[in-house]
Amino acid sequence: MRDRARLVIIGAGIVGCSAAYHLTKLGWKDIVIVDQGPLYETGGSTSHAPGIVFGTNPSKTMTHMAESTVRLLDGQMFHGEQCWYPVGCIEVSTSEARHQEIWRRYGYSRAFGAEAYMLSPQEIHAKVPIIDPKVIKGGFFRPKDGVVKPWKAAGALVLQAGATGGAEFYGNTKVTDIDLKEGRVSAVVTENGRIDCEQILLCTNIWSSVLSDKVGVTLPFQACAHHYEVTEPIPELAGETS
Repeated sequence: MRDRARLVIIGAGIVGCSAAYHLTKLGWKDIVIVDQGPLYETGGSTSHAPGIVFGTNPSKTMTHMAESTVRLLDGQMFHGEQCWYPVGCIEVSTSEARHQEIWRRYGYSRAFGAEAYMLSPQEIHAKVPIIDPKVIKGGFFRPKDGVVKPWKAAGALVLQAGATGGAEFYGNTKVTDIDLKEGRVSAVVTENGRIDCEQILLCTNIWSSVLSDKVGVTLPFQACAHHYEVTEPIPELAGETS
């Protein structure tokens, strides 16, 4: 493993991999990325995220970031496997309050220049036959939304970042400490050795505070429980792969 780098990125989930990809595209060299888990399915959020990418947000910046993500992921392949499925997204309403909210989301999209449509129950049924048009009031359709296979997308970005010669990735390398010199980062200490560096980029999600605490930096992270549900196969969706 390298013992010196300009930048050490801690965390090789989608955030760390994307950061490495974009920095190398900008011409950065001498980057090392480490993760305590195996590459590329590191065991963090990226490994088990559902991968839903939707572009509607009250924030114009977030809406444009989502569209940029779609442009980045479109066509990405990882060892011959597709990473991005542009299946589109339909949000339906069964109450008047929900229907008004959908109209607001439609307004966000149109105001921010994102492609979106309001659909009648019959139009929704034509696109998704398993939905009963009699129980919905309508829906909001975003054709550019879709589903990404998260860890495969991370792997695809890793391969591209590494191909530039600007980044090296090391899995199964747990960071145990961060050394400071005169108030600045001087090294990252791992179970596999020390890496002297000028800068670090912390991309470890809810575990970030474990390392930031070591250098006296408080990060406002709060873990929360997510609903996770596994369903039985639906006959109407037999043969679907995305």
